[in-house]
Amino acid sequence: MTGEPVPETPPEDPLEGRIYRSHPSIIVDDVISGLFIGFFILLIARVARDTLVMGILGFGALWGIIGAVIWWKTLYEFRPNEMLRTRDALFKSEKRIQYSRLASVEVRRTVVNRIFGTSTLMFNVNSGVNATVSEATLVLRQDEADALRDRLSSMIFHKEVTVEEDREIETLIEVSNADIVVHAILAQPTYQAVFGLAMLIYAVISLFTDNSGGLITAAVLFVFSEAWPFIVVILKYGNYRLYRVGDTVTVESGLIATSRRSFRTNKVNSVRIREPLFARMLGKATLDAEVVGLNGNEGVPILCPLKPRAQVEDLMDTLVPELVFEPEPEHQPARALYPMLA
Repeated sequence: MTGEPVPETPPEDPLEGRIYRSHPSIIVDDVISGLFIGFFILLIARVARDTLVMGILGFGALWGIIGAVIWWKTLYEFRPNEMLRTRDALFKSEKRIQYSRLASVEVRRTVVNRIFGTSTLMFNVNSGVNATVSEATLVLRQDEADALRDRLSSMIFHKEVTVEEDREIETLIEVSNADIVVHAILAQPTYQAVFGLAMLIYAVISLFTDNSGGLITAAVLFVFSEAWPFIVVILKYGNYRLYRVGDTVTVESGLIATSRRSFRTNKVNSVRIREPLFARMLGKATLDAEVVGLNGNEGVPILCPLKPRAQVEDLMDTLVPELVFEPEPEHQPARALYPMLA
């Protein structure tokens, strides 16, 4: 005699009154920040070399202790209609975030996240004041973070697509890491590219004229204006993917620290084709979008790294056809020149 099949237990809903605390690995980030802050403060203060190391370690320990207290005293509760973040550490605060006001839930994985098997969730609110600032940040084990992100995304974007299914969706444009290297070189703003080129030429001239002071100055300026942004762009946009499900656009990128940013097309204020000087000389362009609700510099995500302009236009027509509007250009009459010269 066989019994009736036992029904499978439904998966636990991560929003069913769960209370979360960030993964303790977040303290490691605080310690690293303390080490860097201590290094620069003590370097500027010109302390003795024998006390420099101890001072840096002291700053790291102090930041770690402060971070540990804040970590332990900060809790996140996910209720049916809102998220509640409470903190009772150095000061007491309570923040309520309605799910209906969330514009996006961004997933980031830094080096520390990869080491500890965690992911960072960044909750961004659709607000004119807070559009460039994350309202809350929560670090969880990767499986917990994926489950929570899937649940919230289904509420925000009205699509039942999991992180694993996201990874299987075909990208709308093929972008190799070699393309990202070219993008890092040619897609820099014109003023930055011209300044960096001028500093490089000046450094070469100083090298041949034995002008050591000019060589060092030009080399430092070249590193900060060209070399460092070049490295940052490659690390940020490597392994680039772009896809759209329904009215939701998702951008994934990152060589070391990965990032997944999703937003609805009705949150896009504008899209623009950008052609810096050197890229324009080669007939190439990039596609950017201004998005409400993405934090920091991510408010203007790159939808297409440097590609031939015709390919960029085709992608824009495919990706965001509802935002494409090309009226006939109207030029000012010749008499409008007179007030400008007066």
